[in-house]
Amino acid sequence: MPIVIDIIKGPDRDKKITMDEQSVIIGRDRSAGVALSDQAVSRQHCKLIVEDGVLAVEDLKSTNKTYLNDEPVGNPQPVTPQDLIRVGETVMRARLEDIPEKEETVPRNRPKTSARTLLIDSSNVMVEKISNNLDLMYRVNSAIHSIRDSKKLITRLLELIVEVIPADHGAILLYDQKTSRLKPEVSYCSERGVTDEICISRTIANQVFEKKIAVVTRDAQQDPRFMDKKTIIQHNIRSAMCVPMGTVNRMIGVIHMDNTIKSGLFTEKDLDLLSAIANQAAIALENIQFFERLNEENKVLKEAIKEEYDMIGQSNQMHKVFSLIDRLSRTDSTILIRGESGTGKELVARAIHYNSDRKDKPFVCVNCAALHENLLESELFGHERGAFTGATMLKKGRFELADGGTIFLDEIGEMNLESQIKLLRILEEAKLERVGGTASIPTNVRILAATNRDLEKAIQDGEFRLDLYYRLKVIQIDLPALRDRKDDIVPLALFFLDKYRAKISREVLQFSPEALDVLKAYHWPGNIREMKNCIERAVVLGNSNVILPEDLPLEIRRPVAVDDGTNFPTLQDLEREHIIKALNLTGWNKKQTADILGIQRSTLYEKLKGYHIAL
Repeated sequence: MPIVIDIIKGPDRDKKITMDEQSVIIGRDRSAGVALSDQAVSRQHCKLIVEDGVLAVEDLKSTNKTYLNDEPVGNPQPVTPQDLIRVGETVMRARLEDIPEKEETVPRNRPKTSARTLLIDSSNVMVEKISNNLDLMYRVNSAIHSIRDSKKLITRLLELIVEVIPADHGAILLYDQKTSRLKPEVSYCSERGVTDEICISRTIANQVFEKKIAVVTRDAQQDPRFMDKKTIIQHNIRSAMCVPMGTVNRMIGVIHMDNTIKSGLFTEKDLDLLSAIANQAAIALENIQFFERLNEENKVLKEAIKEEYDMIGQSNQMHKVFSLIDRLSRTDSTILIRGESGTGKELVARAIHYNSDRKDKPFVCVNCAALHENLLESELFGHERGAFTGATMLKKGRFELADGGTIFLDEIGEMNLESQIKLLRILEEAKLERVGGTASIPTNVRILAATNRDLEKAIQDGEFRLDLYYRLKVIQIDLPALRDRKDDIVPLALFFLDKYRAKISREVLQFSPEALDVLKAYHWPGNIREMKNCIERAVVLGNSNVILPEDLPLEIRRPVAVDDGTNFPTLQDLEREHIIKALNLTGWNKKQTADILGIQRSTLYEKLKGYHIAL
């Protein structure tokens, strides 16, 4: 009995889905039997099961749970047609649909040879054939709507076809773009059933694919089109038919059926039936292949993002961060990312953007601390021609350049009060004004901000607006320091080792146990960025295939180094260590560090870059 699902509320409202299965998974994943577009639904949320003629629903450990009449579901619970099933924002009803029993003149599992005789000689059996064809098309439709894997779908389709069409051999062949040839994906032999081994001649299949025209032949041995083809003779093919599978956009493949015993076995009606199946299968396969390519590209993109942005972590703290990123990527909320310098605030912002619906639009990053106060407004909001000396032409700001996408405001705590007022307007009204302009320009930008500064203290000191603070802090992500996630030190070190040894083609390279002990013992004030610089330096400067403690920077190995007079620091080592101490004292606030050291902030940035200290 098929399962009928009526969706009465949610993004997929008014959809009716019929599944000819005894078990159906419902979820957001495209591989689910019923794939919902509801973002509040887990990838595999719940399952409908038919046991002993009774329909039941079971939760699959979903994030937001499954509810039956507003009661949470754990183990399988029976479902009646009046019950309401709620998953995320989607509400549905489910029931079993009875299929009337058909009176069959001939048993369904009759031998194929007797069926062929009856189909020719008996009008009663012709009625049964029409009924069987309708049943076949119903089951084909059910398979197309419930199976999301191309190999499983074509296997199921071939199983259904050979139940009705009297073929000894058959196959579904798909076009392989890499080889520019038809590739048999699944075959049928009367002796072995459905198999991966090819049991057909490709002669007719190739011709049908090239000409895009269906072919039926009473006797291929006598047909002028094929009688001189070696494979036709070798396979002793008599009756044969083949139909193309294609859409408006492209050819997908062909379905081929043949018989080596009788001539004139296939009729034009058989050809029409096979063509109807091929047409539906082509559309379904094109959609499946599109989503398979999309999923593959998505995997590649995620791996590329992971490789590029170093989102590595197996500690509990980072698992919580990854979970937040996944959830927040589905929203458009403003997010404040907080953490020490070098903890990966920009990486988190990029991960949120590239996993969101805005991923195809720009991601624009602005370091508010690196821009001079007089330039910050112009950079963020743009300026009109003649707005100030040197403004010789109109310039779009970062917010306009990020339209439709995401803007990441790093070091937001360093933004001056005047720019804060303009930013507040954008958050409240989604409008901006260029410097020197009067027109209000609408913006569609998601704002992600980050800081390592104590904003609460900055508010008390009158350096940061309270109203802006609350608008930015709709949702806050706190990134742990590397010293608080010790479990990630070795995986990160190995990741950076692989990355940099590949760049300089040093295939055999590993850490000595002593070097790993040094890395684990160090407190990492510069966090991940400092480790990245440290490993790169060790890979480049190391003299052997093993990274030893002495290949690591002095300030990293000093806690476990033995002072035998050979580790006497240079003036550069002392200055570098002095800068790091000042940074630790100020919580890595660049402005305060520059004040303590008695140098300009621009000079500090130059030294940080020169000494490979995390910026």
